[in-house]
Amino acid sequence: MTLRRKPYSLRLKLILVTTIATAVALLVCAGSLAIYDRWNFTQQLNYELTTHAKILGANCTAALEFGDKANAAEVIRAVSANHRIEIVVVYDKNGKEFVRYTRPEALRKFPAGFSSENILSAANFSATSPIMLHDEQLGSILLEGGEGDLTIRTRTYFLVAGLLMAIAVAVAIGVASGLQRRIFDPIAELVTGMAEITQKKDYSLRIDDKGDDCNIPSFSPPV
Repeated sequence: MTLRRKPYSLRLKLILVTTIATAVALLVCAGSLAIYDRWNFTQQLNYELTTHAKILGANCTAALEFGDKANAAEVIRAVSANHRIEIVVVYDKNGKEFVRYTRPEALRKFPAGFSSENILSAANFSATSPIMLHDEQLGSILLEGGEGDLTIRTRTYFLVAGLLMAIAVAVAIGVASGLQRRIFDPIAELVTGMAEITQKKDYSLRIDDKGDDCNIPSFSPPV
């Protein structure tokens, strides 16, 4: 009668524990990097919006001083080359809207007549800057940036992270499977041999050490 080895459940548990530990560690690492990347990208976008607001505001000083709306509109229309900026509004010194530029795809989000309070409440990222001339405030400018790039960046990040995580887990399973054989094969041989000796009462059987790292000594039952 041949007995079957039964440490397979323990082997599977070892592989499972190793895989779960690897997956959890990777999830924590990927999540931390995702949070940092999102924060860093947000900071960069806010800085970009603030810089554009200051530059556009400086270029609109003459237009505000002389009430030239056509010139001001031409100045702020330059942001059309930057797809991250959805709307630009220039206000005079009384807080009244002077000119505005809205990216065509953002018109539904920011319809004509939207107040600055409504724009700020609907904005994902925004920046404002006073428009000054010789220490006199001529007005102010408001820029709003969309989160399209951030959404694409986050989606791509999680796609790549998920792929790398799947590869890492597969490697962890392979490594754990190889290592568990070195640990459990000698134990399985010992357990099987002892059970066979016990059942058959054949005390001439010997279980030899195969030179593995477990250093299980050769076993022979007492006669």
